[in-house]
Amino acid sequence: MSDQALAGWFVCGNVRVLAVFVYASCFRRKRLELWDFLRALDAGTCPFFVGDDVNIVRNNDEKVGGLLRPYRPELEFNHCIHDCGLIDIPSDGNKFSWRNGRQGGRHIWAKLDCILVSSSFLNSFGEARMEFLLWTSSDHCPMLLFLKRERRGDIRYFRFQGMWGTHEGFLPLAREVWNQSLEGSPMVKLAKRLKLLKAMLWKWNFETFGRVDLELVKVGNRLVELKDLLAAEFTQEREVDVLACKQQHLQWLKREEMLGRQKSHIRWLKEGDSNSGFFHTSMWVKKKNLLVKHMVLENGSELGSADVVHAEAVWFYQELLSTSAVAFDEKQLCLLTPTVSVQENEMLCAPPTMEDVKIAALWSIP
Repeated sequence: MSDQALAGWFVCGNVRVLAVFVYASCFRRKRLELWDFLRALDAGTCPFFVGDDVNIVRNNDEKVGGLLRPYRPELEFNHCIHDCGLIDIPSDGNKFSWRNGRQGGRHIWAKLDCILVSSSFLNSFGEARMEFLLWTSSDHCPMLLFLKRERRGDIRYFRFQGMWGTHEGFLPLAREVWNQSLEGSPMVKLAKRLKLLKAMLWKWNFETFGRVDLELVKVGNRLVELKDLLAAEFTQEREVDVLACKQQHLQWLKREEMLGRQKSHIRWLKEGDSNSGFFHTSMWVKKKNLLVKHMVLENGSELGSADVVHAEAVWFYQELLSTSAVAFDEKQLCLLTPTVSVQENEMLCAPPTMEDVKIAALWSIP
């Protein structure tokens, strides 16, 4: 409890969450007390979030109009967020949450309200999002926190997973699919082989790897059981089982790390850094930043939902790629000269080499 914050527990489903609602002071010295209060909170491994009026912006991009604020208060706020391991949820709706209500050059807009969440909160509520609603009588606009979003038929894109290459069955499977006899031109054969390989890899990944996180938990529990049996009664067979299970557990840990690093697109982390929580948080932020939920067209009209944006994109490309009948004089076709030489035509019709396939596969890996 603080004169600037109210903290309490609530239960959502079967998840216990620590909620902290703040109304920060306008004075820097008092806000320092609030930052220390947040640092002292101990939620353990339970999810928690901090929300409401923090009375400070994180950077100059979150304010329009008025005088430039001192840099030090912003730095202290950002340090508090970092020390508490919090993440600022991206917002929908209005860009700013506060206005001073004045006219002309004295008008000021700022984002003084936000919702900050922990990484454990994201693990429990991965679809969480926040929306700034329209202003009413207050100088602050209301905030609405969604813990779940409406499910829709998202497209699952195929991506080559680096962990597949660590399995001894990957190369024989790829070679078997690639060597199948197919009909058609070289480019048609290549497209068919890639399509067959993609379908086989989907099925093979599900049967061989499944959910990596669940398999890791299963192997970890098995390792604990074997160690308990070995501690109760030592035998050479049990020791061999423990060593084999430990090797399997390390292999699944490496696969989880490879999967997390690839999904988060972090290439600069050294091998062996298994901070999976950081990986999952990075993936969540990347996914939120790539999601298009609002669009402004050239005529000024706004699209306010992902479904409307999707429908507009489909219509745009249908109009762009559709063809119409064109009247022309066949006698004038003789005026057109070939632009592709015989050598270029032979090169285009030739089947791709292994080097071409290798280069194309490397470019397709995210």
